[in-house]
Amino acid sequence: ANEENTKRQNVSSSRVPMIGCSLALPHIYREKEKPFIHKNGKESVKNLIHDLRQQTRKPSLHLCNSALLWCKSEGQWVYALEILDQMKKYGTYPKEVAYSTTISNLEEHSQWRLALNLVEESRAYSVDWQQRSTYLSSLKACAQGSKYKLALELLDEKQNKFGEATAQSHAAALWACSNAGEAELTLEQFQRMQERGVHPCANSYGAVIAVCEKTSRWSTGIAMLDEMRTKGLVPNVSSYLASLNLALMAGEWDRAFSLINETRERGLHSTKDKRFDYEVPSYQESHAAEQSLHALELIQTKPSLSAFSAAISAAEKSQQWGHVLELFDDMHRIGIEPNEPIFNAAIHAAAMTKKSCLALNLLETNLTTHGTIPDDSVLDQIIWTCVSDGNWVEAQRLKKLRNSTTKTST
Repeated sequence: ANEENTKRQNVSSSRVPMIGCSLALPHIYREKEKPFIHKNGKESVKNLIHDLRQQTRKPSLHLCNSALLWCKSEGQWVYALEILDQMKKYGTYPKEVAYSTTISNLEEHSQWRLALNLVEESRAYSVDWQQRSTYLSSLKACAQGSKYKLALELLDEKQNKFGEATAQSHAAALWACSNAGEAELTLEQFQRMQERGVHPCANSYGAVIAVCEKTSRWSTGIAMLDEMRTKGLVPNVSSYLASLNLALMAGEWDRAFSLINETRERGLHSTKDKRFDYEVPSYQESHAAEQSLHALELIQTKPSLSAFSAAISAAEKSQQWGHVLELFDDMHRIGIEPNEPIFNAAIHAAAMTKKSCLALNLLETNLTTHGTIPDDSVLDQIIWTCVSDGNWVEAQRLKKLRNSTTKTST
């Protein structure tokens, strides 16, 4: 019996992979069990990345998935991107668990460009999505990036695959339409979700009210506010502010004063409109700075597209526009070809630093190389920069380009 127990212990210990000198993260990944986070998790992951970069061993899928789970739990999305990149280089092609974990990690830290890049990549690799969480994280990233066409495609796909889509998924798709300013489509999808038997949540009503404010549909917006109250749903701060503006548009002064008093009674009164406050919260800024340092360490040891992509995205998140452009130049100097998200970040940084000529050059290069146009918000920033520089010709040209893309997408 003692010999048998000894054999079992030896077999069990042999299954625990070692990374460098430290114990690895969970030796086996099971979808339904909570991962055990080892106290030396960060060192283990860094050692794993080092081994992958030095090509000392081919990674197991279970080990990489476990490391990605730890990265998600600790918000270490830079390391997650590097692990995912190295897996592909080794031929250990990521499956749904790896993509879903990393997409969720990126979405939770507002890295929607990188998240959507992985969404497109996994679909290009024909990765079979079987988890509802994969769709929800992707839909939330679409909402952040106003990518309503992809959001609606994912929503229909989820509906067809699982026979239902939750109110949370519908709300994310509604926000993707709302943030893109697609009022008719937002109202249409709002009606469609109810026809499917899904009861709208407060977040869903918030998306409709927001797009009504954006497109001056004051009567519809106020009607939505009344409807959600009838159903016992409580508006959030953004919905109150949007409704207040709608009431002012409609000249309903009594309604406007009633909303102001209501927000004060609920303790929601603020002198600053949070929807238009672009100041990055301190905790997000510090986290982005930490991730930027991790990415720079990876670049210094061995430059790669994924490391530069992470560093640039972190710098953009913390609004370090000059640093974004420096990293972009470093890529060209080293000979690493930027991908579409990196081009968009560089164009954004050039526009934010009022470098209209550089922004225009990057825009044309991106059109030639990738055939894509940046987000409307970035285009608007370039147009404003051109106007500030007195470059009316380019401002008019970009305005036509923006309008043409809007009509095409509609």
